[in-house]
Amino acid sequence: MVTKKKTLKEILAVPADPPEPNLQAALDAAMAQLAPKKDRISADDFDSKVKVLQLAFKTLRDPGSRGPY
Repeated sequence: MVTKKKTLKEILAVPADPPEPNLQAALDAAMAQLAPKKDRISADDFDSKVKVLQLAFKTLRDPGSRGPY
């Protein structure tokens, strides 16, 4: 079974061109959803998910990075 990779916008559940406050709110919401899982998944898996969320936020927040994306 092939799993489609999510885009950074899908990871943060934001529209095509979100303003920065929306990105921060989306990151905060995603982190809040992930927090309860911390004790139910491995530390490495949890850290990996946090890093993906942070990368999505940093990439979409920066116009230079977001442009090519």
